Amino acid sequence: MKILPVIRTTEMRYIKAEILAKRGQFDKAYEILNQIRHNRNMWNSDLQQQNTMDKFLRDMVNDAQREFLSEGQLFYLYKRLNYDVQIGNTKRKMTKAEYMFPIPVNQNM
Repeated sequence: MKILPVIRTTEMRYIKAEILAKRGQFDKAYEILNQIRHNRNMWNSDLQQQNTMDKFLRDMVNDAQREFLSEGQLFYLYKRLNYDVQIGNTKRKMTKAEYMFPIPVNQNM
């Protein structure tokens, strides 16, 4: 029996860091981001603490892109943050409707 994780510990840490940043506790939020990086053996590359939500989200999404590479989890991060999708040098503005999948007709009650 193969176990498929529904949510990874790292994903929960990103969510916790995001909440701390929204509360203005950027020091604790960056501490979590840097711990995630240390868990990937990135010891000498701590992120420098920023004091705006936009800069924090940029750092968090940039790190998550490395953490979730080819897992499909970035879609859910982008959806939760209503973030633009970036593929290479191209950035695409997404609408909330584009992040939603329609319910198949045969599954309506």
